[in-house]
Amino acid sequence: MIRSARPNSLQISEPVRALARLVRTALDRQAPPATIDPALVEFAIKRHRVGALIHAAVDACAKDLGDAAAARLRRHAEGNARRAAIVELVQARALHILTRTNIPSLVFKGQPMARLLYPTPALRHVGDIDLMVRPEDFVRAASCLGDAGILPARSSLSGHGRLAAFAANFLRDVELHDGPSGSKIELHQRLQFSQTLSNGILARDPSFRPRLPGGDRETPAPAVGGGLALYLLQHGAISSWWRLKWLADLFALMMQLTPGHQNALADMAETSGSAASAKAGLSLMQAVFGTSICGPLESWLRETAGARTVTRRVDYYAKMLNEPSVTASSPPNSRLTILRSSLLLSERAPQRIGILCRAPVASGLRLVSRWI
Repeated sequence: MIRSARPNSLQISEPVRALARLVRTALDRQAPPATIDPALVEFAIKRHRVGALIHAAVDACAKDLGDAAAARLRRHAEGNARRAAIVELVQARALHILTRTNIPSLVFKGQPMARLLYPTPALRHVGDIDLMVRPEDFVRAASCLGDAGILPARSSLSGHGRLAAFAANFLRDVELHDGPSGSKIELHQRLQFSQTLSNGILARDPSFRPRLPGGDRETPAPAVGGGLALYLLQHGAISSWWRLKWLADLFALMMQLTPGHQNALADMAETSGSAASAKAGLSLMQAVFGTSICGPLESWLRETAGARTVTRRVDYYAKMLNEPSVTASSPPNSRLTILRSSLLLSERAPQRIGILCRAPVASGLRLVSRWI
């Protein structure tokens, strides 16, 4: 059940609030009516990647959108659906290659998550394919996909031998490209740059562990639960909650979580040392969507211990989300921003020290790979 949020002093820009109202209309049948004006269309599509959701909501309730803006939304939604179909084919091919070589894998975002969270998967903006394998299979998986024509983009895993083995110790992922379709695959060996945070989710949520498909049509993917919620909160925090798309994922998931799932989320966040960023992400979601989460998370979010830390992080995330420029480059593309957000995500000194020690090496390897 979704209730009206308690009064919140957090400043969320009106354009973001307007888009959030439309996202709620597309996802929550009990949401109040919302409208959109043409100025918000490009903001929704380019800046926040929620154009397909806005198109679904517009069909239901917006009355003041001009013909040109309505056509722009329709073309975007149709293009997104076409890309979703292509991504499904590329994803199936990549999984087939890995399965054929006996490499367990997991598609942990993208289309499988869209099927779990949205009325139709084409409502979620289609990006790259996030594919995870076990660390011991990382180099071999990149090689197998490369041999099949899904080639590394100047990666330090492109070759075999000592450099690839060394790079595999520091890189979270490597970027691959499917030439015929132009689709991008991010091949991961960890969910997050912090191995401790990644292992925390894998240890508590078996659905996040790479595995071989159990049938011809199965796509190994996480299940709805506390593990998926914590991953979305961690991913949003590392990306500075720059896009409304990620909050839409979280909102859609929170509507499905049982009290047991919510308790598991809080417990996993505390155990992993990422409770402050998890609370900040949930608080930001409530402020943006004007909703209050029912169940055991309410008392957890109200805890006074660490409240100032949570408030500072919410303010930082809100500032990033409120950035008004449609054309501004995404802060997650900045290594310094990612490093800062990763340090904010990790609350324990050993985790932060590990990130500070490994991050320069990983960045150096990515830089060197451009000349390989």
